[in-house]
Formats: sequence, structure tokens, C-alpha cells
Amino acid sequence: MSQQVSEPMSTGLPAAPVPPEQSPQVNPPLPAWLAAIDARKLWAGGAAAVSSYAIVFIASLAMLLIAFSGIAATNQGEVLPAGSLNSSGQDQPDVWAMVGQLASQLVAMAHLGGLSATMEASVPFLGSIRAGASAFVVPLSVLAVSMISIYSTSWLAERRLPSGSRMQLVAQSLVTGVVYAAVVNVVAAASALKYPAASEITVSPVTAAGFWPVVIAFVIGVALSKAARNRASAGIYGPSRLAASARLFNLPVAVVSSHLLVFAAVSIPALLIIAAVANGLSGLLTAPLWVLNGVGLALVAGHLGGLSVFTAGRQFTGGNVNSASDYVFYGLDGTASTGMAIGALALTIICTLISGTVLILRRGQADNSRIAGWFGVPAAYLVLGMLLLPLLSSSAVFNVGALAKGEFSLAPAWWSPAVFLAWGLLVELISRFVSPYFLPFVPAALRRLARMRVPVTPPVPVDADAPVPLLAQGKTGTVAPESREGASLATGSQVMPVEPAAKILTPAGRKRAGMVVAGAGLALTLGIGGLVAVNVVRSGNGPDKVVGAYLQALVEGDAEKAMSISDPDVPMNERALLTNEIYKAAGQRIDGYTVLSTEVSGNAASVRVELRQDGRRTEVPFTLSTGEVQVLDDDWRLKSNRLNTVFLSANADVGAFAVNGVTVNIADKGQPGSRTVSLPAFPGEYTVGIPASEQYVSAQERRIQVQAGTGAQAPHTATLQVTASKELEREAAKQIDAFLTACAASTELRPKGCPFVSYEFSDTRNVKWAISEKPQYSLEQSYDGGWRIATKRSGNADVSYERNASYMSDKPDWKPEKDAVAFSVNGTVRVDSGTVVAELSHY
Repeated sequence: MSQQVSEPMSTGLPAAPVPPEQSPQVNPPLPAWLAAIDARKLWAGGAAAVSSYAIVFIASLAMLLIAFSGIAATNQGEVLPAGSLNSSGQDQPDVWAMVGQLASQLVAMAHLGGLSATMEASVPFLGSIRAGASAFVVPLSVLAVSMISIYSTSWLAERRLPSGSRMQLVAQSLVTGVVYAAVVNVVAAASALKYPAASEITVSPVTAAGFWPVVIAFVIGVALSKAARNRASAGIYGPSRLAASARLFNLPVAVVSSHLLVFAAVSIPALLIIAAVANGLSGLLTAPLWVLNGVGLALVAGHLGGLSVFTAGRQFTGGNVNSASDYVFYGLDGTASTGMAIGALALTIICTLISGTVLILRRGQADNSRIAGWFGVPAAYLVLGMLLLPLLSSSAVFNVGALAKGEFSLAPAWWSPAVFLAWGLLVELISRFVSPYFLPFVPAALRRLARMRVPVTPPVPVDADAPVPLLAQGKTGTVAPESREGASLATGSQVMPVEPAAKILTPAGRKRAGMVVAGAGLALTLGIGGLVAVNVVRSGNGPDKVVGAYLQALVEGDAEKAMSISDPDVPMNERALLTNEIYKAAGQRIDGYTVLSTEVSGNAASVRVELRQDGRRTEVPFTLSTGEVQVLDDDWRLKSNRLNTVFLSANADVGAFAVNGVTVNIADKGQPGSRTVSLPAFPGEYTVGIPASEQYVSAQERRIQVQAGTGAQAPHTATLQVTASKELEREAAKQIDAFLTACAASTELRPKGCPFVSYEFSDTRNVKWAISEKPQYSLEQSYDGGWRIATKRSGNADVSYERNASYMSDKPDWKPEKDAVAFSVNGTVRVDSGTVVAELSHY
């Protein structure tokens, strides 16, 4: 049956257009570098970062626990001083309970994080005070563990879970850096140290998290992770674009690394021994925290880079007090640090010789005419010096509002990178002109160690029987096959590492070379020794030494030596107390001192010293200037320091005082009634009294304390209340008794000048006086410096006589009479040229 297909009915209108067939939508392809990254495998990079942080955190925790144990073992079980209280009166938090928080902050500090905190407090009479403090130090031991852990975990992750492509390797490294930076800072911020809350004080959390720990942790994480993964992958992803450039740094890095490793291998045990001897168990157990920082500072000092020390302080209360010190420390100051500085310098020279030998072993004999070949190693040493600037810097700053502020910093001198550059150039010179003569004496095992991972040359056929050319004094010579000791030659298809040719000298050449080496060694020894000797001698005569000699003389009571160092600039007749006889007998002299800072500016210097006297501590500045400058001596002269003044006074006329048992004559006795003399005196306690030669006066001894310090102080006064001595009283009584006896012998009723009289208006005869009771009296101080006789109880005198009762002389009528008279004695007593003179009067 056939099927008919009907055609569409014609409508007379044009046919509608048929739409074209649409193709399915396709996303644009990803870039090749992004397509090579498998996001599902990036967890391995994050896991390596977290594992690295766990390792460095545990290491920091262990270092802190060991350090706290050492401190507690030597501090009666306490890490901090026992009984210390905070401002709220509460006990401080237990440091053992905070060890985890401290460990997390230590990790952040190792990545250049600084601790900082702010405080707000309400202080009586001062109101609200805002204070801030910050501290910065890089614990290099923790930083070293951090770098090793990132490298190790990344290497292990690449070996276990290969990246598969170079872009995946780069992505894994970036993930490691990001995660590691995040963990370091998040953990540090979350475990910030928090001060106990109190109503009158608020302290912000203390943490080392911040911008720089993020940047440094990220850079270290990415760089070391990529280096470790490149090493683990063994180049299976093909050479990277930076591989050729990176190989240019292999040789300089290897040379600098050998220099650092040898220096650290010697200096670490030395520092541990010094710490154990100086601080015992605590010094030894705290060493893991600071030993690499100590190595770094010794490295800078040994290379003569100098350590810059800056201290500044300002106190606003009680008058503005400012102090500042900014100097460069080389260690050659004649103190205990001089030996360590010389040892570090000697070790640096040895490391430089070794580095030069390593350089020639790894590079071979260099072409001296190729200028570019001279720059690689010095540039690496320059970079080392630049890296040490932030890594070895430490500082502390505090600011207590309007009360005080202070600052301390210790860092390599800013020019130290240039010094390291010079040492790098010296390594190049040694490798080119000195090390070739040392190569025959280097053991084969050390040669192989120095040439570890050095690329080898392509196979070169070598005739085993052919002589090998060697250089001898610039001339070409040969060495027989049997004398090729230690040479690794390639025959056939064997590989021969290229080693530098050792310079073989003729006997005459060896003699000349020996003389050259000996002369160079002697010149180097004399040069270094002379430099050290000059610095030691000059530092031994430095401004701080002059001040120290002056203060030591005061400690020993040697006033004359002290005045020979610093003249007091007072007249000779006022130096009565500045004698050894008096000052050696003084008590509570300065018993110790500590030089806080020395600041030299041209021909002037300022030395700030803390003096200790009778339990008190006083900071005193001393000013010096140079005199006749010589090669070994700047002739520092201590300027006259104003001495404190002692006022000796008495309420009586005395000719001398006794100071510490020594008679001090008074040239000027002052005004009547005020016997005072002012004399300069050194710090100490002085006993003032009346000398034994003054037999007619006495006084209770007085003690005066002259405090240390060169500023104006209130006068130190000793006022003696002088009384008549027993000898004066006896001599005065003897003269008064004689006077009264003479009066009693009188035959008159009114003896002239006598203290007793009787009155009768008629004529008298047969007058007889008798003293029935002597008066009691004392000697009291008179306004004119002498003594006044003062009666305490009157005496009695009896008189008998006959009187003319008729009142007529031609017809007298004599009758007996008696009378009793009470009397007192009045007068003065003075000492005239050593003689007591008592003068009595009726009134």
C-alpha cells in the first residue's frame, strides 16, 4: 500500500526562515600552568607546614622547660623572685603554667616578631597614666629549628607524595608558606600573654604576632619548601628557569657555609664552657635559647665589625634627669671580654684560611684576569653581613607617660656588611695565592668532603703512562705516574673530578716560600698583636678606667691618690679633711661602683657610674677631657668634681675640732658665739668631737654622713654643744675657794669685791668672818665665748664683831654682835693662753 505525502498548503505568503542548527556550549580551556595543578593534592603542602610548626613549637617548649629548670635549680626552686607582686597586690601568674604561651611567642619572635604591650593605670595624685613597652630579639636557635623542620617535612612529603609536575611543586611550596605563616601568627595571637585584671590597671595582651612574622614565615616556608622538593624530586620535572641562575650561587653559598660551620663548631663549645663557669647550671641549661645569638655576636666581633650599643633614659619626676650612651663595642677594652675578642679574631683568621682552601677545592684554580670571577664570594659575605643586621639586633623600649622613658639596643654596627665584604675579598685572595701551597697537606678525606656534590667533568680518555703537568713556581713541570698520590684519574670511560693543581716547589722555591710564609705570618701576628696591644693599652687608659681608678681610691680611703687623679680645686688651707689620716678612718665610704656607660665625643668624654654607699645606689656622671694625646694613651683627665661641704660648729670658743680622732685646727674662729668652719669632704661618715688637747672643754661626739654625688646637696653640719670639762670646773673651784677664803679673812664688814657684806651704822671692831656653807654653782656658756659662773644654791657666811652702842667715840660702849649673810658667787671664767682665769664680782 503506498503512502502519499501531502505537500503543505500554499498560503500565498513567503516561507518562514529555518534557524541554523546550534552546537553545544564549550568552556574555554584553562592555562597550561593552572591545568597542571591538582588542587586535591595541595593538602600535602599544608600538612608539611603544620608538621613543621608542631616540631618547632615542641623544640621551643623543650628549650623553655630546660631553661626554667636550670634557673629554678639555682634560685631555690623559683624562676622569678619569690614574693613579687603586681600592682594590684596579687601574686604573679605561675611561669610554669605560661610555658606553652611563651613557646608560641618564641616561635613568632624567631620570625622577626616583636613583643609589645600597652598599659593604662590610675595612680593617686597623678591621675590616669598610659604606658607602653616593646622588646625585639630573634632567638636564632628557634629560627634554625624552624628552617630545618620546613626543609625536612617538605622533602619527606615530596618523596612520599610526588607533585607530578613542576607547577604542582610550586603550588605545594606556596601552600606550605601560606599555611605556615598563618599557623605561626594565629597561634601566637590566640595564646597572647594576658595580665591579671585589676580595677586600677589594664594591660593589653602581649603577643609577637604581626606583619613581619607573616612575611618572614611565608618567605621561609616557600623558599625552603621549594628547595627541599627540588632536591627530593631529583630533577625529574626537568630544569626550571631559575636552575641555571641558582647554580651560580652554589659555590659562594658553600664557601660561606663552610666558614660559618667551622666558626660555630668551635665557638659553641667555648660559649657553653664560659656559661657553665660563669653561671653554673643555669647558664648551661639556658644556653639552647641564646647560644646561636652568642655565636652571631662573636662572629661580628671576630670579624671586627663592631657591636653598636645604645642606651637612653629620661626621668621627669623630681626634675628632668637625662642619660644617653651610644658607642661601638669591639671587646678590646682591657676587660674580661678582651680575651674572648682576641679568640674570636684568631678563629676568624683560621676560618678564612679554611674557606679559601674550600673555594679552590670546589672551583679549581681561577683565572685571575677574569674580573667577574672576583665578585661572587665577596658578594656572598656582603649578603651575610646584611642578614646579620636584623637577625642579631635586639632592643627594648618603655615609655611611662609623663614619668619616664628608656631605650636599649644592641646590634651589629651599620658598616659591618662592608667589613664582611672585605673578609670575602680576603678569602678570594687566599684561594688564589695561598691555598695552592696548602693543598699537598690536605688529607684526601677532607678533600672529598670539601668537594661534596661538586659536578664532575665528562669522561676524558687519559693515558695512564703519560706524565701529568703541574705548576712549579710558574713553570710547567711533570710528575711521574707513580707519584700521583691522591689523584682520581679517568681512564677509558671513567669520570675524573677536576681538582686544582697543587704547586710543587723546588728546594730553593720551598725555602723562599717558607721565608715568605714565615714573614707573612710574622707580619700578620705582629700586625694583629700590635692592633690588639694598642687597643688594650689605650682601653686600659680609657676614660672609664680613669674614673674607676678615682673611685677605687675612694673605696680604699686613699684621699691623696684620689686628689692626684682629680684635683678638688679648693685652697690648701681648706683641705684639712682631705687627708689619708682622716679619710681612712671614715666609715661608710663608697663600698662599690659600676660603670654604666661611657660616651666619647672628640676630646671630651662622659662616664656614668652607679655608686654604692651604705646600701644606697646613686648614679653620678663624670666629665673628662684629653690632655697630651699619645699613641698608647689619650691622657684622659678627670675634671674637678664638686665635693660636698661639711660644716663644723660649736657653741663655745674652741681652737680645734677632732675629726675621726685627728685634730683639725681652726684658723678663723668666726663671730663671737658662733664657732663655724666649712670644709670639703669625700663621701663617708665622719666623727666630730673636741680634741684631747682641749682639756678645759668637752662635748658629746657627733656623726655626720656625707653622701656620694657631685650635685649640690644640703650642707652636712655637725654642731657641738660644748660644756666645761671637769678639769675646768676643778680649776675654777680652786680659784673661787681661794677667793672666798681671802674674803673670809677680811676684818671689815664690807670686804671689797667680796660676795658677802654686813651693814652697821656705828663704829665696829674685832670683825671676824666665817663661811658656814659654801655656795653651789656651775659654769655656763657666755655670749662672748667664755664661761659665766652661775649660782645654783646660795652659800652662808657668819660674821661676829663689836659695835659702839653709844655712837660716841670718846665714850664708846662696845657690845658684841652677830650676823648671818646669804651670798652667791658671780663672775666669769676664761682660758687665757692655756691658763684658767676666774674673775668674781659682787654682782
